Amino acid sequence: MVFRNTRIWQAATALVVILAVTILTSGAIYLGTVNNDLRHDLTLAREDIRASTVNADSLYEQLIASGIKPAAEKPAEVVAGDIGPSGDQGPRGFTGDTGATGADGIKGVDGLPGAAGLAGISGTSGLNGENSTIPGPAGAAGADSAVPGPTGPTGAAGEPPWSWTYADPAGRDYTCARTTTFDPAAPTYECAAQTKGVTP
Repeated sequence: MVFRNTRIWQAATALVVILAVTILTSGAIYLGTVNNDLRHDLTLAREDIRASTVNADSLYEQLIASGIKPAAEKPAEVVAGDIGPSGDQGPRGFTGDTGATGADGIKGVDGLPGAAGLAGISGTSGLNGENSTIPGPAGAAGADSAVPGPTGPTGAAGEPPWSWTYADPAGRDYTCARTTTFDPAAPTYECAAQTKGVTP
């Protein structure tokens, strides 16, 4: 409440200063306008005097031309008299007493809080971005798995061998090869002794 009262006094002070500046400015503008008007009126009065003097001179010359001698002096030759002394200063005006200071105003009541604002409307979804034509960087190599992979499927049964060699108890080598008509389901071979240094 103290902070609110301080703000009120600050606002009131600022308002008084603004009003004072406005009044002074308005007074200065008014005095300037009045001064300009007085100068304009004085200029018009001087022009009227000049015109009247010229007119009076013309009439004076007409009277002389008509053989009439005016008793007055020629208007253009009339000299203004000396300015008289200033009069005594008048008595000072009565100054009124200063009015009593007004009582403090009643403190204002705090206003009620404003209503909550309405929620804003949700924006529309943005457009999908285009696919990039530049491939991304390669990822880092993954760590070795500690779990063994699943067992692969059992392979197809292999065919019997094409040939093989063996040695008899006497140390002689023999080579066995498939027969001409060979059936993998019932394989047959022909064996022959090897000649030393020659492979059949």
